[in-house]
Amino acid sequence: MIHDPEKVGKCFSPVAGKITDKGTKIVIHPLSIEWLLLDMPDAPVDTSEVSDSRRKNYKQWVEEWRREAREIIDNIDHEQDKKNGETEAPEERKD
Repeated sequence: MIHDPEKVGKCFSPVAGKITDKGTKIVIHPLSIEWLLLDMPDAPVDTSEVSDSRRKNYKQWVEEWRREAREIIDNIDHEQDKKNGETEAPEERKD
């Protein structure tokens, strides 16, 4: 990426791309709100700029994504516990 030095630290600074076979590269993948919630299920999601008629649907979708993310995280944790020798399900543990 080619950055505008006057914009660095103030806003999104890339202004152009450059293809080269030298040096180290990074790949930028834009992520969805679903991916954000998979990483941080309790992250706030602002729906203030959505019309009132659609806000309810978006809030339902967000809550469903949160539920799915928590379920995935719980399953991963449970599988990791099994690999580490723990056999009880997370809700059965006596911490």
